[in-house]
This record gives sequence, structure tokens and C-alpha cells, in this order.
Amino acid sequence: MADLDSRTQDALNESRILVLGVQVILSFQYSSFLESSFDRMPYSSRYIEVIALGLLIVAFGLFVAPAPNHLLIWSDEESPSLQKFVTIATAIALVPFATAMALDVYVTTERVGHLVLAVILGAATFSCAMFFWYGLEAIHVRTRGHQRRSQLRNKSMPKKKHDTPSVEDQIQHALTDARVVLPGAQALLGFQFVGVFLGGFEELPASSQYIHVVSLTLVTLSTILLMMPAAYHRLVEQGQPSEHFLRLTRNAVVSSMIPLGAGICGDFFIVARKVTGSMVIAVATSLLLLAMFYMLWFGFRLIRSGNRKNVLELGSSNY
Repeated sequence: MADLDSRTQDALNESRILVLGVQVILSFQYSSFLESSFDRMPYSSRYIEVIALGLLIVAFGLFVAPAPNHLLIWSDEESPSLQKFVTIATAIALVPFATAMALDVYVTTERVGHLVLAVILGAATFSCAMFFWYGLEAIHVRTRGHQRRSQLRNKSMPKKKHDTPSVEDQIQHALTDARVVLPGAQALLGFQFVGVFLGGFEELPASSQYIHVVSLTLVTLSTILLMMPAAYHRLVEQGQPSEHFLRLTRNAVVSSMIPLGAGICGDFFIVARKVTGSMVIAVATSLLLLAMFYMLWFGFRLIRSGNRKNVLELGSSNY
């Protein structure tokens, strides 16, 4: 029963991660319709925005569905049916969410005035989301039979030392790390989507508008990577812990930080250039900010690895 309780908690936590992925964008999506520049958009883009909003609402409804159903149906018994319900809701909801993000990327890029680039980036966004949210899962299940081996591995998983967290605890920590980063990435992504509707965007130099598109694409990629662990754990692992999923989650979260930092600094460049009127100052401060991010996020690990290597080499030489 304890194992089933933890799996239920995992299922609800995964739904929480996915809801975080859609709720911020949904709020910004609504606000875009109230901007004055929205009325100057082509009719095709207006209808695309309405379609994207509808898809986000559908995705939000599906992602949130496990919570009320857990209270109304499975609150008194931790039934495996809840696991199946969350899996089905997740599998369905990711498609409209990926489509909505792709449509928003298209409309944002089309505002810059490059229709071909808008189509390419929109298609690339959808393809990237499909690959990380469905493709990796399908490949792993079909080529390695991972579900079966994961269950066998869990049964024979060695006992950890008392001071070493279990695989289950490490997975919870990794998913918590994803929840720490995701709201910030989603808030930035939502602003980037609605930013093209603000009056000041049309006054920016063409190069700054294209940099905004690049930053938008980078933050979108970061968001896709941050949401991948929850989707993978639900669709492939069926909520079961495994060391493979732990490695996948860690790699996804760490990898997401690379485009996230670059996307933040890209938009900071636009602001710095607009305020100072100096390309040199904008580039210098943006690169400095990016270096600070990467030092804070990755530098300490490199320093620690270097110190550990020196200790090992010193020990070997003394021996």
C-alpha cells in the first residue's frame, strides 16, 4: 500500500509539473487579445491565435483532471485506475499543448514579417515537442522493452547505504528541481509570446525583432525539455522508479538550462540596446550576464570535479 501511495503522489506531482507548463502561457494568451496591435494583425493570424487559445484550454482541462477525479473517485482507495487515468490524460493533453506552442511560435515569427521562417520554426517546435514527449518514449519501449526490464530492475534494486538517498527519493528531488525551474521559464515564454503584440515591439530594429524570435525559440526548447521527464515517467515508466529515468531527468533539467540562459540574455540584449542605444554596451552586458548564469549553474560542478580529480591524483602519487 505504501508503494501505491507513493505512486499516487508521483502521478499528482507529474500532473502539477504539466499544469505549470500550460497555465502561465494560457494567461498571457488571453491578454494578447486585448492589445491594440492585435486588431492590426492579418485575419489568418487572429484565427490561429483563437485556435491556439482553445487548444491550451483543452490541454489545461486534461492536465488538471486528475485532481478532482482523485478527490471524487479515488480519495478513499489508492487504486491503480488513477495511474491509468493520469497516463491517458497526459498522453492526450500533450498533443494540443504542443500544437498551441507551435502556433504561437508561428504567429510570433510571422509578426517579424518572415512567413517562411514562421512556418519553419512553428513546424520545428511541434516536431521537437513530439520527439521529446512521444518519440523518445516510443523508441525506448520498442527497441529495449524498457518497461519489463524496469520492473525487474526495481525488484532486484540493491539496498542503498543509510546516508545515500534511494532511487525513488532521488527521482522526487530531480522532479522538484524541474518544478523549481519551469515556472520561471514559462513566465518568460508567456511574455515572449505576448511581447510581439505590444506597441513598442514594432518600433524595435529588425535585428532586435529577430533576436527576440531566437530567444523565444530557445526558451521554448527549454520548456519542452523541462516537461519531458513528467511525460516520460507517466507514458513509459507508468510511475515506476528506475535509475534510467533518474539519469534521463537529470540530463533533461541540466540541458534545459543552456537554452534558457541564452534566451534570457537574448531578450536582455534587446532591452539594453533600447535603453542605452549602444550595440557595444548591449552585447557586453548580455555576454557578461550569460557568463554569470553558466558559472552559477555549471561552474561549481566543474570546480568540484577538478578538485576531486586533484585529490585522487595526489592520493595515487602518495601511494
